[in-house]
Amino acid sequence: MQTVAAVVLNYNGWRDTVTCVRALEAMQPPPRIVVVDNASTDES
Repeated sequence: MQTVAAVVLNYNGWRDTVTCVRALEAMQPPPRIVVVDNASTDES
């Protein structure tokens, strides 16, 4: 079985990031997820 990795870039959009990560977690098998913040100014 292959391993899938997803990189999610966040910039002032924590709600969208959470939605994206939840959708990725629902995949079978769940991928490795890396969330990167791009210097958000809203503490997200």
